[in-house]
Amino acid sequence: MTRSGEEYVRGLSDGRTVLLNGERVADVTMHPAFAAGIRTVAQLYDLAHDPANRGLMSLPSPRDGRPINKSWLVPRTREDLVARRRAIKFWADASYGFLGRSPDHVASFFAGFAGSPAFYARGGQQLADNLLRFAAKAADEDLYVSYVIVHPTVDRAKPAHQQAEPYLYAGAAAERDNGIVIRGAQMLGTGSVMSDYVLVTVILPLKPGDEDYAISCVVPNGAPGLKLYPRRPYALGPTSVFDDVFVPWEDVFIYKNIDLTMGQFSVTAAHVLGNTQSHIRSWAKLQFLIGVVKRCMDLSGRSATSEMVAQLGDLATRVSLVEGMILGAEAAAEPDQFGVMRPKDALLYASQVLQQAMYPALLNQIR
Repeated sequence: MTRSGEEYVRGLSDGRTVLLNGERVADVTMHPAFAAGIRTVAQLYDLAHDPANRGLMSLPSPRDGRPINKSWLVPRTREDLVARRRAIKFWADASYGFLGRSPDHVASFFAGFAGSPAFYARGGQQLADNLLRFAAKAADEDLYVSYVIVHPTVDRAKPAHQQAEPYLYAGAAAERDNGIVIRGAQMLGTGSVMSDYVLVTVILPLKPGDEDYAISCVVPNGAPGLKLYPRRPYALGPTSVFDDVFVPWEDVFIYKNIDLTMGQFSVTAAHVLGNTQSHIRSWAKLQFLIGVVKRCMDLSGRSATSEMVAQLGDLATRVSLVEGMILGAEAAAEPDQFGVMRPKDALLYASQVLQQAMYPALLNQIR
């Protein structure tokens, strides 16, 4: 069932280990580095939990009929994609597109994962069942899941298993009857400090011999041995360190399988659905920035000049192109081999390239 913002914030008091500037953060909900971001996420939860927004933001859970967030919806029709897009845009507009890894981001990846159980069953039916069980749990409990999917930059010339230390990168260090033990570091845990669980896997290709690192599992952020090092200003990314973190088998989805680890993002619809969320958020940000440009022009008394109107029109046209590509990818969607309605990825990735040039141009215009 959808949670209130207060329920979300309460859930962060789980004893998690967050280390900032060499010191452990006693309470992330009160620390000045995180409190504002957590309040913003709480506001999103309140919006989705509000009965007035229920039709827009939620759907009945397949398990008990209670409302769950539409970001967990596995799209089987184009109408499902429209419903997902409207819910995602509503949340993105609430933060003006500036909350980069809101709870609907990794939830969108899980919509692709959960729509493709036959893919996970290639590694064993139990692993597929684990994935479906967790996806249902996360939807029903309205969990905020983040991910760590990139190895730290050490020696890119060598595969994971040939690094100077065997567990520089997060991997399966031991196997027990009731689960596995993860040791090593993994990056890009954006939002992990504010989330409930973290998905641990790798998105980049692995080499033969890297089987110990070819895993996909979830870990609660309060798990013993998990240390979160947040992203500091101008840093490349946050780092999560797994100091012999135990993961029960029921939370493991892929185990020592290089092909499945790579394919979970591309063979399933996970990557395209997750990136659709990112593009919708970026669309909201671009719309906000266009408004800022217009407001600056008004305040400077230049909004009526033909030169400024032409510049604003050019920027607005580019933002409309992003919108058109998002809607076009949705309209051109086709069901994949698992029956998941998959947006046309070529349009989404073309939009990504377009935005890489557009965003700096917008910022320069504001300056």
